[in-house]
Amino acid sequence: ILSYSLSLAADVTFLVHALNVQRAALVTGFGEIIEPITSLPDLHCVLVFPDGTCPTPAVYRAFDQAAADRRAAIDDQLIEDWSCAHAIPPAYNDLTQAAMAVCPTITATIQTINTLGHEPRLTGSGSALFVVVESNAQAVGIAEILNQRNLATCPARYSSLS
Repeated sequence: ILSYSLSLAADVTFLVHALNVQRAALVTGFGEIIEPITSLPDLHCVLVFPDGTCPTPAVYRAFDQAAADRRAAIDDQLIEDWSCAHAIPPAYNDLTQAAMAVCPTITATIQTINTLGHEPRLTGSGSALFVVVESNAQAVGIAEILNQRNLATCPARYSSLS
């Protein structure tokens, strides 16, 4: 299944894993290295959907063209910080800059969210973003502000309870 799912797309292996195991995981490589994360605190967030499209092939082409600007891989500290709930993890999506190049509205949306004092992160190859916050009330409040600025949003919660 691994080689077949990798031939379809980078995230298919994780999706198959998630359907079977139903647990969070750190996924690296081309989606084939899956390290389950056994304990995470509940996380509240806001999903933000900028106008515009972000075709995956175009994002990966832009990413490949900017190879010299690639960030280093996420280290083990990410899992430790997140699972111990000491801090919101310093996660970074390596496709962010490429997605911003393909879909300029992502840049504008990130800037809008930054003015609220929050750091949005790209989902997959885009164009959706998410903002991790401390509570459901904060997620709802940020979503309302962003809706007033003509951005589509959805407050959400991740729970490690199965």
